Amino acid sequence: MSLGDYYPSDLLYDAIRYAYEQDVILIGASGNDNVEDPMYPAFYDEVFTVAAVNDARNRAFFSNYGQHVDVTAPGEHIPSLFPNNNYVVMSGTSMAAPHVAGLAGLIRSLRPDLSNEEVYEVMRSTAKDLGTKGHDVYYGFGEIDIAAALRSIAN
Repeated sequence: MSLGDYYPSDLLYDAIRYAYEQDVILIGASGNDNVEDPMYPAFYDEVFTVAAVNDARNRAFFSNYGQHVDVTAPGEHIPSLFPNNNYVVMSGTSMAAPHVAGLAGLIRSLRPDLSNEEVYEVMRSTAKDLGTKGHDVYYGFGEIDIAAALRSIAN
């Protein structure tokens, strides 16, 4: 989800809660204002929140942060498809979140028996720790590690 507002919405939360209860994996961009203020839907507990890092694996200068950040993914200078078959280079947590959504899809393709929470835990527990050791407000549990995540669920 690449959307958000700094004000909670009962309607949005009802939709998030319904999807979560149906075992949908909900990935949300943390926002691009370099603030700790919670942005919704990323702040909802049911949403797996993604912040952005640059190519040096440092926090992207624009990336929102906070205790609700689960992981980071590349979010600066990402080649992106644009209307009329064009490509542009874009930056933002909206560029980072699809990396995580892709990993979640790979996990579910190999292990459809895993619940949304179990998929979240695979991504958290296999992330490459960045910043302060352990979970922190800038990197969450660290940068996603696709190879480690897929190895951890291999049968």
